[in-house]
Amino acid sequence: MTKIPFYIMEEHHEAFFIWNYAVAEGLIDKTQNTLLHVDEHSDLVFPLLNTSLKSVDHNLKQLHDLTYSELSIASFIYPAIYQGMFSGVYWLRQQHDKRSRVQKKMQIYSHQGKGKRLMLKSKADFSELFNPDYKSFTMTYMTVQDSLSSQEVEKSNKSVILDIDIDYFSCDNASGAYFEVEITQDAYDDYVNNFYNKIRLSLGGNTSVKCMDGKYYFCTIQPDELLAENLKVSEDTIVERIDALIDFLKVNEIRPKLIDVCRSRLSGYTPNDQWEFIENTLVEKLSSIYEFEPVFVSELSKKVLVEV
Repeated sequence: MTKIPFYIMEEHHEAFFIWNYAVAEGLIDKTQNTLLHVDEHSDLVFPLLNTSLKSVDHNLKQLHDLTYSELSIASFIYPAIYQGMFSGVYWLRQQHDKRSRVQKKMQIYSHQGKGKRLMLKSKADFSELFNPDYKSFTMTYMTVQDSLSSQEVEKSNKSVILDIDIDYFSCDNASGAYFEVEITQDAYDDYVNNFYNKIRLSLGGNTSVKCMDGKYYFCTIQPDELLAENLKVSEDTIVERIDALIDFLKVNEIRPKLIDVCRSRLSGYTPNDQWEFIENTLVEKLSSIYEFEPVFVSELSKKVLVEV
């Protein structure tokens, strides 16, 4: 059995760098791959780019810098689709909002063809069929209870990337969405006393400030519905979910060209007291159906930065 490239990352935006590294090394195809995205979250947010994706193509150092300076943990998939890397995305989630097994055909392109501001069309525009700035792809929503058709299995196995965020197995949305940053007393006083404070004007009720132990902090506010949506589960349920994913991969004969696993522990979406258990159990069970040697993304970063 041929060893499958297998990468572990801390946060999910690093997948963009991993995928581009794999293309550069000839581990996966440059275009027309299928992404099997196993995640509690879609990660389909448009990035705010200062750098054109067209200007960094083929340059791993620049792609590495863009990953860590301009992408967020939710905005890395669309840039890869725009590069032409994926022609199909399957989002596997525990439960979808009344969209299970729905497939959408879409096109992604950039404003004025500059490769910075990405945009989406829900219907194929045949007039743009030969425009290199336009990339067509399909988006499919699935759970492990669904199965792929024989045509989908044949198509996806030409080059499927198995992308797993371990918050799929147990998730703390409230912790992941919350953050705080220390600020000066002047910034604190301005936020409290100035009705026209720029942060207030821009972000409204999504933010607040607090004083604690003589220090001042800017922080996000956790909506009540987010606090109520606690998706953390027991270790027994985690094991059941991992087993269900393994069965899904076996039944649908998924033979990935590359596997990447995201911890999401620093962002807080994977509970801090569970991430190690989830990762170790997942890696152990994946090794029962695939052969691989885990490599941490930091090793790829070192290699790319040293070679520059």
